[in-house]
Amino acid sequence: MAGDPRLRRNELTRPACPSHRETTLDGPRHMYVHHEIHGSGHPIVLVHGWGLDSRRNWIETGWVDALEPLRQVVLLDVRGHGRSDKPLTAGAYGYRAMSDDVLQVMDDLAIDAADLFGYSMGAFIGAVLLGSHPGRFTSMILGGIGDETEISAAASTVIAVALRADDPKSIGDPRGGPCRWETSSFRPAIPRH
Repeated sequence: MAGDPRLRRNELTRPACPSHRETTLDGPRHMYVHHEIHGSGHPIVLVHGWGLDSRRNWIETGWVDALEPLRQVVLLDVRGHGRSDKPLTAGAYGYRAMSDDVLQVMDDLAIDAADLFGYSMGAFIGAVLLGSHPGRFTSMILGGIGDETEISAAASTVIAVALRADDPKSIGDPRGGPCRWETSSFRPAIPRH
């Protein structure tokens, strides 16, 4: 599909695209957020879940094929995932920071308002955007949003230890193994503390 004129990828403009930025307490920093456009029509932005990327969450599952004949489908890989930059500071991964990735892509593509479909982590990002920038979205689908509990919050530490382990065989807690396996493609970018 690389020759398909309906598909535009920002990979071609990556080195010269100044709109890829991360706003931090120190001011703007350049950051690359991978995005693609499929189809035409009213835009819908698809935001993937944790440990996935736009390809695994939306293309391989058939969502893009289903939506492309009807809509302009905007895919992005949120920071730390897929083909986007992977900042090495833990503070760069809050939902508010990751929601800026969505706005950055929309601004880069001159999209004033769009629908948004977020799955899991993408749904949390959508909820943040709904609270902070409701005028940028004509509708939202927030799927698989789940619930933060004391048990799931406690598992975060176990998962972080598993992701940072040099040897997967050293992971002692069984809750960490599947997360390590699922995210092995972006493990080198995870900061050590």
